[in-house]
Amino acid sequence: MEPKPEPRPVDPNDVFAATTQIQYVTYDKQDYGLDQNSPKQPNDPSKRVLSDADAMILLEKAKASLNAGKQALLRAIANGADDTAARHAFRKASGYGGNEEFFNKIWEGLFTKTWNGIKFIDYLLQVVERALNDNNFLLFESKANRIWKININIDYSINVSFDYENQDDNPVIKYYKDVYRHRVLGTPNKWAVDNPRDILGGNFAGWVKTDLTNEFVKDQKYGISSADGIRVRNYKPANPNDPYYANKKEMNVFVLSVDNTNGYEKFINFLNKVKNTISEIGVVLEDVGKTHTNRNVYDIIKALPDNVVTLTVFFENSDTTSLLALENRHLRELNIYTTGQVNSGLWAINPLALKDINFIPSLLAYNVGGYASGLQLLQLQLLVN
Repeated sequence: MEPKPEPRPVDPNDVFAATTQIQYVTYDKQDYGLDQNSPKQPNDPSKRVLSDADAMILLEKAKASLNAGKQALLRAIANGADDTAARHAFRKASGYGGNEEFFNKIWEGLFTKTWNGIKFIDYLLQVVERALNDNNFLLFESKANRIWKININIDYSINVSFDYENQDDNPVIKYYKDVYRHRVLGTPNKWAVDNPRDILGGNFAGWVKTDLTNEFVKDQKYGISSADGIRVRNYKPANPNDPYYANKKEMNVFVLSVDNTNGYEKFINFLNKVKNTISEIGVVLEDVGKTHTNRNVYDIIKALPDNVVTLTVFFENSDTTSLLALENRHLRELNIYTTGQVNSGLWAINPLALKDINFIPSLLAYNVGGYASGLQLLQLQLLVN
């Protein structure tokens, strides 16, 4: 008979405290007066969007087209790559909308190329059959308004994925389009992310940019020189007849390289002189913390004229405390970027700086690496922890 284990000694600290009355702290929801029409980022692109009835219609459509694709593949495997009717039937069933000549070349390779000893055409049949036989997965995708499509891989094999028949139904693409429509210097149909060169250069799709710096330098009442690191950009709609631009206004954007000491000291006074030259203006602060690492732009941001509708800040180190100047400032649009290292725990923003900001379109501009050497990277979108 095995000896029983000795009982665990009682720990005097292992005693619950006497029950105390919990006092809850409640907070009233505060209305910050933000623009409720600002685009809302989709949190779950897989969220159900179709009713049961509509999902079943799409499910049956997916099954029918998958089965048609399967039958076409079976005929092609039996008859070979020269069965053009089978090839056409599969392309039609898959909804492939790319170049037909390119597809035909890819199709021929499916009968000669192999992966782990399996011909690409046989592998494609397995993929189609697997999708066709997984009713739960098909129903899940149908509820999310997605149907099967084919993808041509880098090795010229073909696989199956699920996507939206109409790209405007894609919540991510729709959100991107909404962001570009809503921003101050917006455009109606764009959804591809701005490239770093355009962001750094202040280029906006649908807008003609003109450099007006010399006009302001020549006018002595503004008190700036060409050596002050202050530039003036004018933006006008490229196609003013487009209904989207009907209510869009011409705009001047005033740019400061914060590293330039003369411009840094003159900029607040300069903004106060130019603020009435046009109804709405924008401000761009570049090189914040680049060489003069302790040079703060708090005072500049705090002193921004009331008709500043868009502010863009390029931080070159992780000191973002100057953004606290935006607390209680209702601003239509804020963009935050860096050309430095984004993958660092040093980055953070006090959320009080952003509570009255309507819109931060630079959320779309995140990228880390992947560009040619020598190109400055826009590696940071929103820095909030």
